[in-house]
This record gives sequence, C-alpha cells and structure tokens, in this order.
Amino acid sequence: LVQLTEAAHRFRADGNHRFESAAANRSDEVGLLARTLSMLVERLQLQSGRNRLFIEHAPVPLAVLDTQMRYLSASRRWLADYGLEGRDVIGQSHDDIFPEMPEHWRELHRRALAGETLHSERDLFVRADGRRQWLRWELRPWNLPDGRIGGIAIFSEDITARVEAGQAMQASELRFRATFEQAAVGFEQWGLDGARLGVNDRLCAMLGYSREECLHKTFDDIVHPEDRAEKLALVGNLINGEIPNFTHELRFMKKSGEPMWVRVTSSLARDDRGKPHHRISVIEDVTDRRRARQAAARLASIVQSANGAVFSVSPAGLVET
Repeated sequence: LVQLTEAAHRFRADGNHRFESAAANRSDEVGLLARTLSMLVERLQLQSGRNRLFIEHAPVPLAVLDTQMRYLSASRRWLADYGLEGRDVIGQSHDDIFPEMPEHWRELHRRALAGETLHSERDLFVRADGRRQWLRWELRPWNLPDGRIGGIAIFSEDITARVEAGQAMQASELRFRATFEQAAVGFEQWGLDGARLGVNDRLCAMLGYSREECLHKTFDDIVHPEDRAEKLALVGNLINGEIPNFTHELRFMKKSGEPMWVRVTSSLARDDRGKPHHRISVIEDVTDRRRARQAAARLASIVQSANGAVFSVSPAGLVET
C-alpha cells in the first residue's frame, strides 16, 4: 500500500507518465489492487489524451482550468493569440501567465467557479507591454462525474482587428458628417429606391426650406419639369454601373417657385462588399455664373452682328476699347 501511495504521488495524468508499482507483481489482494488501478489509469489516460487532442486542435482560443485556475489543457489557437507558443502552460496558474489581468476578471472567474456561465461581446485587455487587445469571451464551469465543479473552460476570441476597423469607420463617418454639415455647398443622399436619406443645412438654405421640409421633398418636387428626364437617365446609368459618376447642370425649384441653376456631381457610396448602397450628390449654386455666361454670350452676339464700330466706355466716360 505504501508503494501504491508513492506511485500515485509520482503519477501525472497527462499521458507522459505511466502508473507503475512493483506491487503489481504480487499475487495477493494488494497485487490485484495495483493491477486494477493500472488498468483504470490507462483508460483514464486514453480518455484524457482524446480530450486533450480535441482541445489542442480546436479552431478557437480555448483553455480548460481546474478549481485553482491551473491549466489542464489549451488549444493551439489560444497559445498563438496570447503569445504563448512554445511555452508549456499545463499545470501553471492563470494568474502567473497573465499577471496584468484586471481584478474584475478574477472576480468573474470566482463567479464561474461558483457555477455561473458568463460572457462578454467586447472587453478590453491591456497587456503587460501596453498592447491593447479587444476580446469576446465566455466562461463556463465544467463538472466532475459526481457533479462537483471541476474548474472552468474559457473561450476568448481576439476581435482587435474587427474593433479597430469599426473604430476607424466610425471616425471616418464622423469626419464625413462634419464635412457634410459644414460644407459651403449643398449635400444630399439618396437611397437606390429614390428615397431621400439626408440633406445638409446649406442645401436647405439654397432652396429656402427647413431641414424637415427638405427631407420630405421628392425628386419631382425639387427638379424643374423640363430637366427631370435627363437627370433620371443619368441616375439610372450611374446605378446600373454604366458610368462611375456624373456632373450635370440643371434647374432646381426653390420654395418660392423661382428656378435656380445648380451643378450636381453624383457618385455611389458602396458597402464593404463593393455593392452600391446609396447615392451622394454635391450641389453648387451656379445661377449667377450661368447668368454671367449668358450675358457675355449675348454681348458677343451683338458685337458680331453689328455693322458699325463697337466700343466700351468706362464709368469715368473714357473709351476703353
């Protein structure tokens, strides 16, 4: 019995050691007990090996710990995600592996060891070297055959790239929103179904509408009847992918009923798969510029058709040309 006890102390059920005792060679009850224990241990090692193989090759970051938060097994993905490749963590304390772990996580571990299943979709882990790692995790207790809690399993996925991409997109959207709202030209957004999604204050001021009124105005409410067909054809070509963008001058109708000439530049905003999501238009008031061009054209026509001399006089009464 003393020999069996010593063998049990030397034994580690991780598949690397055999349960051996000289007492197995005895022909009495002690020998029978030693051989029975050896057979049971071999079965335990086989099952433990299968479980360990499953966990090691799991395609997710997974670790199994005992009630003292010592590692029983860990997946290769876990070791890779936490920079532990090549390190033997079996039997080591989770606290020793991650001494920078925040205290509230230790409290969560205690709660899981008491029987709770806990999870978080997004949690920040600041590593000892200052690196910021965003995680999605779940803690789940596991039970021994007699029903007692044997420890916890931790699933922890590194979602840093996803979170940082979302933060970059949010920052980009904020910059666009600031440009959209504060630009000196009009901005509008249209859904592919023709619904107006957004306008900026400059466009509302140009048309003489409040933002609420402007948002509820349709294409036909804004575009001059004589210019609708050409504008619709350009929009259709844009949405169908026949042109990447377009710039077009046409008339918008103000709230007062007065037409105004605008230059509209439109392009498509696309989703992360490259599919068209909505249309963005930049609108510039070119009424004065167009009137100036028309006046210049009329003057040129007069000059070209005149039979006599044509000259200009300055405000001081001096002949200039």
